[in-house]
Amino acid sequence: MHKTDPNFRLVVLKDAPFPAESSIGNWVHTRTRTAEDTSPDVIAAIEDMGYCLFRIGFRFDQFDPL
Repeated sequence: MHKTDPNFRLVVLKDAPFPAESSIGNWVHTRTRTAEDTSPDVIAAIEDMGYCLFRIGFRFDQFDPL
């Protein structure tokens, strides 16, 4: 969970390098999950990018509609 905006969540594999785009000091570990307890979309993002970054509570009025 991000320290200054707790709506942002970052998922990385255990023992994987931390994403270079951020600093580990900006984040708080909140929990560890098994693969069985992790969304397939999150797993796919980690396999593709090495991490999954998402925001909880994002509203439709915060981006342009399709």
